[in-house]
Amino acid sequence: MPTFRSPSAPDRFHDRIDAGARLVSQLHPHLAHVAPEDIVIVGLARGGVMVAAEIARKMEVRLEAMVVRKLGAPDQPELALGAITASGDVFFNQHLVRDLEISDADLEPIINRAEAAARRLADDLGAPIEIPDVAHKTVVLVDDGLATGATMHVAIQSVHRLHAGKVIVALPVAPASALARFQELADAIVTVLAPSHLRAVGEWYDDFSDVPSRQVRQALEQNPYRPGAVN
Repeated sequence: MPTFRSPSAPDRFHDRIDAGARLVSQLHPHLAHVAPEDIVIVGLARGGVMVAAEIARKMEVRLEAMVVRKLGAPDQPELALGAITASGDVFFNQHLVRDLEISDADLEPIINRAEAAARRLADDLGAPIEIPDVAHKTVVLVDDGLATGATMHVAIQSVHRLHAGKVIVALPVAPASALARFQELADAIVTVLAPSHLRAVGEWYDDFSDVPSRQVRQALEQNPYRPGAVN
């Protein structure tokens, strides 16, 4: 049965590295009996990769990045209808699409633009379009926080399609109400802070600066457990 935890820890993070370090202790009970070579830490680009990189570094396991782009409504691009991965996995909030009376013809160009943008970003980051070799492995999906949940939903969907053996969602901060929606999608949900209300993820960090592509690329290149890495 999926679970999530909200321990009485300090109520904000210094930065994404601090968030990743604090997630490690939460993950240990779920990974203690899994061989390191069977664990893949997957950060959602960009910010989630920096949280994931610290987890992978401390646990001495493989790090990967998944590029996900939100799908904005036609006249309200800031309103997320869903999300898409660089590999083309798509999730839609069907209730929202229906309520806004958005047709398939309206959705097609939104999907095409977002997928193309995701592929360009994956190339810029040195991240795979589709994460290799996750079948039957324990995949830990990491972001720097959860707001609408669309990007994490499609990330879970994507690794399930790739036949991951077990899927764990790891988040520094997320509202308890949003976490509950993932209980049927993931094998475990781990979080440090689960406030009753969350207006913006960045409010829970002292430093929530934008993450440049070179920083993500460097984090991936420095992980010695990725396929083809030079040790």
